[in-house]
Amino acid sequence: MPKKSIVEKLNRLNERVWQVVMADGVVSEDEKNILAKTKISIELLKQVVDSSSDENIKSGILENIIDKIEDDALSAAEFDDYISEDEMGILGVLFDSLKDITDISK
Repeated sequence: MPKKSIVEKLNRLNERVWQVVMADGVVSEDEKNILAKTKISIELLKQVVDSSSDENIKSGILENIIDKIEDDALSAAEFDDYISEDEMGILGVLFDSLKDITDISK
């Protein structure tokens, strides 16, 4: 996948997540947990993209990090044995956006 496309997708991911989080004007504890749990992996994904010298980034590396982000988000949402509407909104945006990156990288 071209580096520029990944950067654009990651920027859009951030915007979309924050639109969902702030839709009701309040950041709930459920939302905070998902954001905190996925922050490191999303930052890692950005660093891998930024530090890549290739215009095309190897899809295997991306897929591993994306799997980690999805696992972390789902784990945070399931922590209290209940997935709230707030959590569902974030999960939907994350999974949809990350799937776009995975699909383009193949």
